[in-house]
Amino acid sequence: MQRSDFKSDEEFFFYNWLLEGQENGLITDIDYQPEPYLLACRASMFYSTKIPTKKLPTRTKLVEKFLYAKHKYTADFKFRLEAPLNKYFIHSSYFGRDEIIVDTKGKHSKYGGSTIFSMNQKWVYFRYGLVIEKIVPDKFFKKTWCPEICRYTPVKKDPVKKFIEVPTVQEFIENIK
Repeated sequence: MQRSDFKSDEEFFFYNWLLEGQENGLITDIDYQPEPYLLACRASMFYSTKIPTKKLPTRTKLVEKFLYAKHKYTADFKFRLEAPLNKYFIHSSYFGRDEIIVDTKGKHSKYGGSTIFSMNQKWVYFRYGLVIEKIVPDKFFKKTWCPEICRYTPVKKDPVKKFIEVPTVQEFIENIK
């Protein structure tokens, strides 16, 4: 997949992290934007209204009034983990899951994305019993490894300062053994 196929740079960076993990046998079954979770159905109410007629007495008609649209949540990624990585997905490993559902986020959002995500995260948990992991790639890479594509600027291929000290996937694998 190309960078333009993703909604954000964070999704693209995390996808490359997943690919490196898959190439090294740490991750399987990567699914980008899996099936959405229906969190609330469409809501409407019915009421009676009188319809005047010329010849007959007034009739009543049942009318549907739309209130709210259905609400769905689509995670960014779903994948399976091998044991050494469980501790980096705290919520999922606490529940003993090897299938991880992830939503990637940037450092901050001026549009309130974190608040909306937090509500959706809780809603998915209470409705489906599934935990959605929030991943901020910059922070997450420092705990695990940084994908090669993120180590260099896209145009000039200069090293990205924040990832200079972060291990590669091979270094990470050597450290967890």
